Amino acid sequence: MVVAGLAWQWSRGNPLPPAPANAANYYALGIEALRDGTFALARNNFEEAIALFPDYVQAYSGLAQAHMELDDQDAAQRALLKVTNLVPDRTRLSTDDRLRLEGVLASVQRAHDVAIDNYGTLVERHPRDAGAWLDLGRAKEAAERHQAARGDYEQALALDPQSPAVHVHLGVLLVNGGRKDQALPFFDEAVRLYRVRGNVEGEAEALLRKGTALNNTGQLAEASDTLDQVVGLAGDRYLSQRARAQFELARVAAQLGRPEEALKPTEDAIQDAASAGLFGIAANGRIDYAMLFLVDDLKRADTELERTIEFAAEHGARRTEMRAQLQRAFLRASDGNAEEAVTLAESPLAFYGDGRYPLQEAVARNIVSRAREALGELDEASRLASGALAFADSIGDPALANDSLQNLGSQFAKLGRLPEALSALERSAAFYREQAQVPSLAYTLLKQAEILILLGRGQESEAPLTEVERGIATNADTNPRQPRRVARLRTLRAVTEGRYADAEAQADLARAPGTATPDGIDRSARVLAEYAAARLGHSRTSTEALLAWPGEATSPGDQSELSFWVAQTLRVRHEDARAREVAATAWPVPAAQANAELRWRLAALAADGSDPASGGNGAIIPASAATTALEKLKTLWGQYDAAAYFARADLKPLLESRIP
Repeated sequence: MVVAGLAWQWSRGNPLPPAPANAANYYALGIEALRDGTFALARNNFEEAIALFPDYVQAYSGLAQAHMELDDQDAAQRALLKVTNLVPDRTRLSTDDRLRLEGVLASVQRAHDVAIDNYGTLVERHPRDAGAWLDLGRAKEAAERHQAARGDYEQALALDPQSPAVHVHLGVLLVNGGRKDQALPFFDEAVRLYRVRGNVEGEAEALLRKGTALNNTGQLAEASDTLDQVVGLAGDRYLSQRARAQFELARVAAQLGRPEEALKPTEDAIQDAASAGLFGIAANGRIDYAMLFLVDDLKRADTELERTIEFAAEHGARRTEMRAQLQRAFLRASDGNAEEAVTLAESPLAFYGDGRYPLQEAVARNIVSRAREALGELDEASRLASGALAFADSIGDPALANDSLQNLGSQFAKLGRLPEALSALERSAAFYREQAQVPSLAYTLLKQAEILILLGRGQESEAPLTEVERGIATNADTNPRQPRRVARLRTLRAVTEGRYADAEAQADLARAPGTATPDGIDRSARVLAEYAAARLGHSRTSTEALLAWPGEATSPGDQSELSFWVAQTLRVRHEDARAREVAATAWPVPAAQANAELRWRLAALAADGSDPASGGNGAIIPASAATTALEKLKTLWGQYDAAAYFARADLKPLLESRIP
């Protein structure tokens, strides 16, 4: 309390009228609450200070910051205007007073560099002031400069080891950096220090941050227990913490597959927050409420988000309005309405842009990246995801980085940039392994294994496949399709290595049960088995049946890949004209044209001296296309050693006999 007050006292030579002692006390309490992250309390204290001293410039600047944190943009602007009216000429202020005021105003306006410069100068002038270091760290944290902020917080902690606020800020940064185990002791110490001081609201806030961290890292039972403590501790007095804890409990319930349990408590918490004038908090809660319907009633979820946008706009909660709109964009993308998703995300991207909210901008870029991918705009999609990844790496945010890596792994694979896809998937798998997220890890390992096989590195694919099988054996992975997925990939590996009898045996394991509807795993295993049979001399499926197989695919990319293997099978069966026709028919499909690796394979299949290949749809592959596509692929892969890829048993004959 003493440290916080000293850091924000205005200099004795200040020509502005001094605040009376009782107003100054509320002001100091407001500053302490800002640093504690208890923004509703900060707002209340600043308002009390202003009520006692209506011309309290410092209190208005703090009030603007509290309103900004509570996402009450209109109220923040009114407080800023009051500051400008009271101090139109800031040269009246002493150096320290001017630096503090301009630091606060820049923070409210999200002018991060200006805020950091002002607080940095204050630190230079007062290097032993823990509060100054804390404020500098908060400014850097707002700019998502996490490593630099951590250094400032550590300096503040060295100067004031008993500061609970510093412990909370360090805990949050460590969690965001993927170091949860290191973060939890900081939260626990903050809780202890607040409890010793009798600061119940601070204690509830620290527990809330801990519960959120546990939830975000998948420790749902521990998160639920911690958040229940917050609800009990906050009671009817500290509505901000109680409501936010309830919203976090709604997220826990949704992840546990029990969203119905959270409906009524969440509704009540939203109403309580709104009744207390905490409209930004209420609006955020409405987003969490909408997500409770995500699995069973997507239309209801969308309707609730639409209402949230209207509610947030009505109450000036602009930041939350944009979050709700971005969430709607996410729903649209998830529901297959990619064009609508891109349109809905335009306003949030513009709002978050210009460096004001860099973290939220990166999240938005990843959502739009997925939508662009669904529209087939793979270059733009990968550009957006690459930008998000670069930002995530710059601030040390592994979860955001992983989201970007998942996008890039998929997009690079569809572009034929297989070495880059592999790198992205390997990093993503490491993240899921560390977080013990078994289903997501298994999905990523299977993708990683497939890329390794496609690159001709089949032996290396056994490590990720064996890891998936361990999850199946221990019941950590209960997805019933996983054994078939593993078998399909082993079928693919056997085919690319020329082990055709093994391919047939693995394909039998991958095929759907007789009574089940054929799926993508079944369709891929069937065509690979037929290719293996052709190489062994006993392919019996009729040509007309083979030609129909690509049309059974449910996506253009799968259809193009099936076309390649059907054409390969026909080529091995010496039905060259039909093989070239199938390849040419697949050639103009956008998914094939976007994929440099698949494009050269199709062109190589169609190559035959100087004759172009014609497809049933009128498409033509020029005779020179195979050579051109091969050179483009080599350029795209750059320094990657592709010797194993070109040595694949299915590709080597194409390279040797079809490429001049």
